[in-house]
Amino acid sequence: MFYRSGKWDAKRPDSGGVESPFTQRQFGATVSGPLIKDKLFYVVSVERYDTDDSTYTNYDPALVSAVQSSSGYTLHPGLQTWNESYTTGLIKLDWYASAASHWTFRYNAAKESNGSQLGWGGGGGPQGIQDVTSGGTRDITDQSFSLANLWTPSGTFVNDFRILGSKRDHDLESLDPTLGPSVTLAGIATFGTQRFLPQVRTEKDYELFDAATWFTGKHTLKAGVDLMQTKVSGSLPLQFAGVYRFQAFGPFTSGLQAMQAPNPYGGQGLPVAFIQGFGKDSLDIKAGYYSAFFQDNWQITDRFSLNLGLRYDKESLPAFHDVSDYDALAAGGPAQLTSWTIQTLPGSTGGTVVPGGPYYAKDLSTHSNDWSSSRVSPRLSFNWQATDVTRFYGGYGTFSGRTQLGPFGAVFLNNGTDMQTIVQILQAD
Repeated sequence: MFYRSGKWDAKRPDSGGVESPFTQRQFGATVSGPLIKDKLFYVVSVERYDTDDSTYTNYDPALVSAVQSSSGYTLHPGLQTWNESYTTGLIKLDWYASAASHWTFRYNAAKESNGSQLGWGGGGGPQGIQDVTSGGTRDITDQSFSLANLWTPSGTFVNDFRILGSKRDHDLESLDPTLGPSVTLAGIATFGTQRFLPQVRTEKDYELFDAATWFTGKHTLKAGVDLMQTKVSGSLPLQFAGVYRFQAFGPFTSGLQAMQAPNPYGGQGLPVAFIQGFGKDSLDIKAGYYSAFFQDNWQITDRFSLNLGLRYDKESLPAFHDVSDYDALAAGGPAQLTSWTIQTLPGSTGGTVVPGGPYYAKDLSTHSNDWSSSRVSPRLSFNWQATDVTRFYGGYGTFSGRTQLGPFGAVFLNNGTDMQTIVQILQAD
């Protein structure tokens, strides 16, 4: 068991002289033993990590008042507390069915939460001080199981068989209770919904693996297959809440002044950029990964061995529209842009409001890309004991990894058709 109290810590430099609450706890337990003597054994384990922490936001009171009166947003100065926790559990059973057959069942569960996954505070950079509303939380629930069998019917053959499955519920939520637009006053403050939040998704994985090994003479031969399927579903509303950026330009010496300025189209505020996504935000994709391999460990002499291998991988990803060819925004575009035409700004010379998008791919409904691929990867290595005190190693091979479905899913959705993004840029000469 581990316990730490923040009362024993020095005050943080960014806390404004205020004591920052902090407590950390970590504990766990494991029990194991036989269920059936010499046949069936169990292990049960639980572990918990828990931290209460805080972040201090040091705003100028005049800024808090100005933002409230200009935009209706409420900034949150002072100390904000948050919690991070992680709980894991394991159940494992080992069954010795015979001298040649050993079965293992394993179940894992985990629950994780982090109230400051996307942190806030800071200051001094392009985003200025980040309000708590620009932060995000994370909640993850994991479950997985595996069933494995190790079969050794003779001294010259071993077979390793496994079935695995897992499920992950992954939620990233905004700390802005209103889910309002993200606003940046360059170098001063950022507040409102982080542009890529909220994100909610579920991932399910299923895998079948089998590898057989033969020992014959000077050769150890091994062959196997690895078959895996992944399903991802959820939502990814990229910049759906809207993003405003205010900064110094023309007659305005700061982003705060630009936000307080009257807008020629009504209302208040002259952002140098506005971005908003809209359309379909739901994601439901499936990918497959299929592999087979063969290798030979050849002990040519007592001092020299050669390893030869060949691996085949096939990756099957969902097809989506080809977005390599774009058309810029044309006259009569979306209704959201009809009032954003080239205009002269009051108080500046030749200032213009210019639509910078959206950009649409041409004729996306008529063709798509097949992202499936196959790869053959040879491998070769050697081990040479040249003398009693000198050994040489060497090898060559080609290796490849799986496509990460997180970034792939974002591109899959934000394809200019199902999901579109408006970009409006204000330029002042």
